[in-house]
Amino acid sequence: MTLKAILEDMQANQSPSVLKRYKKAGENQPYIGLMMGTINKLAKKYAQSPDLALPLWQTGILDAQLLAIQLFKPQELTKEEAIQLLDDRLSLQVLDKLADRVLAKTVYANQLKEDLFKTDSLVLQRLGWRLQTAAVAQKNLTSSEIEELIAQIERELKASPEILKWVMNQCLVEVAVRYDDYRQAIIGMTEELAVYKDMKVAKGCTSAYAPDWIAARVKK
Repeated sequence: MTLKAILEDMQANQSPSVLKRYKKAGENQPYIGLMMGTINKLAKKYAQSPDLALPLWQTGILDAQLLAIQLFKPQELTKEEAIQLLDDRLSLQVLDKLADRVLAKTVYANQLKEDLFKTDSLVLQRLGWRLQTAAVAQKNLTSSEIEELIAQIERELKASPEILKWVMNQCLVEVAVRYDDYRQAIIGMTEELAVYKDMKVAKGCTSAYAPDWIAARVKK
């Protein structure tokens, strides 16, 4: 299988509705416009071609990068190679999935997270928070680390720029869901902070206001 053949396969599955949505949202170009369901099917189809993950990524095409993420093997990706994938000009959609599906599963995820926090790029700092959230979800933190994390978010959440605020808030919700010993304290703290309290959401959707979000997650 060649890179050219995969790109042609992707082009043949282009979705007008996704193209319209990406254009409306101002999504990073270039993109083909594939539904995630289609990308998932292509990932299964080309699962035996992990050597094409990097060439797909290097095309810079959003959909090709989303496919590459599913072909990368985290256990075989060195830290140096992972760093080469990072660019704060990439789509946040792509970076989020890269963090969740690849970087968070590497043996150096924690070290990479700390490196990202030290950068001047808010986009890469955001990626660090995605890795922090993944570590919480995997229950890889000690009690002292959890307490330090909660204290840091309490200090910084309200004044943080929106690009960081959302993922920090999500991280705090994840702590409350995964570590029930801290749940009530976090609910009380977030009620006082009132971040996203006035957010309007569509019927049937859950607000990002932490007490509501926590309740919905715990219920599930």
